[in-house]
Amino acid sequence: MVYTYSSIYNLHISLPYMNYILSVEPYLNQYQKQYQNILVINQMPMGPLAERTVRINPPRLSPFSDSTAHRHNQCIYAIRSDHVTAGCEYAMLNDVAQFLVYLVSNGYKIDHDTTRLLQRTPTEKRVICVFSTA
Repeated sequence: MVYTYSSIYNLHISLPYMNYILSVEPYLNQYQKQYQNILVINQMPMGPLAERTVRINPPRLSPFSDSTAHRHNQCIYAIRSDHVTAGCEYAMLNDVAQFLVYLVSNGYKIDHDTTRLLQRTPTEKRVICVFSTA
């Protein structure tokens, strides 16, 4: 499959479809002073999802924990929510069903086989699904 991108300069670039990993990551909401599980993606997406994705440098989860040291000064790609829940502008774990409907209705394809494989593999992040530009 090939994804075609047309810019304002009428430049046409043919790109192979891109794969993305949607996962859940703990996030310290400094305004609400609470931890929230937000939806993140492994890279900036192409297509309509790019408008709902923002690159952020999340705050450390704890100043006392070494487990978050690897994340310090490391940006992640958070998915913006289409509604603010519990003072958080990012989509959270309870938004997964609605977000999957958004993906399918906007032409993304969920890769069920790769998703099952990654969900069985122990990783730092909790994988929700793997999807691609269709």
